[in-house]
Amino acid sequence: MHFYGPNRQSYEIGVLYGYILKMIVLKTLSKILASVVVVFLLISLVFVISAIKEKEKEDAGDMVTGTGTVIYMSMEGGFYGILSDDGEHYDPVNLEQEFKVDGLRVSFEAKILRNYGSIHMWGRIISILKIQRL
Repeated sequence: MHFYGPNRQSYEIGVLYGYILKMIVLKTLSKILASVVVVFLLISLVFVISAIKEKEKEDAGDMVTGTGTVIYMSMEGGFYGILSDDGEHYDPVNLEQEFKVDGLRVSFEAKILRNYGSIHMWGRIISILKIQRL
């Protein structure tokens, strides 16, 4: 369309206002979108930090230290366990050969393996981190 005369100015002003309005709307939308993205990232960060803190609590609760006696259990093909002085039974998955002595007194530090199963069904399954003869 070609406009000449006084209508041409009105047309150009209308086009200009339309363009300006479009730019304002686009800038506003981009600011809103940026704000939504920032809020989403902050909420995600809160969830990640919360999960990390919860995992740290679980890991700290999975540690055990104590003293006890290594005992040989002849059931289920035979295995060595630790009977702690407080009466807990521990089934270590990584007891070194030098500590596989029935009646041996030890002090130990271990991690409880919550997601492990054992055919022994005798005590809490642990992975020994430190052990020494008493």
